[in-house]
Amino acid sequence: MENKPVLIFTVFMVTAVILIAGYLILSNPFEAPHRSKTASAVMGDQEAMILYLHNCASCHGTGGRGLNGNPSLINNGLSETQISQIIQNGKGKMPALPQLNEKQIQRLAKFVKNF
Repeated sequence: MENKPVLIFTVFMVTAVILIAGYLILSNPFEAPHRSKTASAVMGDQEAMILYLHNCASCHGTGGRGLNGNPSLINNGLSETQISQIIQNGKGKMPALPQLNEKQIQRLAKFVKNF
C-alpha cells in the first residue's frame, strides 16, 4: 500500500500524455498553412510571413484558418487589391493596420492571397 501514491501518479501521467498526444494528432497545430501550395509559394516572403504572424495570426491563426469565430483566409475569393484595402482600412471586426506602410501592405496582401 505504500506504493499507491506512486501508482496513482503514474496512471495520471500516462493518461495525460495519451490525451495530449491524441489532441496534437487530431488538431495538428503544426500543419502547413495549405498543403496544395508549395512551401516556397506560401512562405517565400519571410518579411510578409513575419508581418502576418505579428498582425494577423492572433485572429486568423498561423495557417489562416481563422480562430475564435474569425474568418478563414484560405480561398477567400478576394483579390490582392481587396485584401490590401481591408488591411489598410479595416472591415467589420477587423481593425485597420495604420502602422504598416504601402509596401508592407502589398506584401502582406500577396502572402494572404497565397493561403
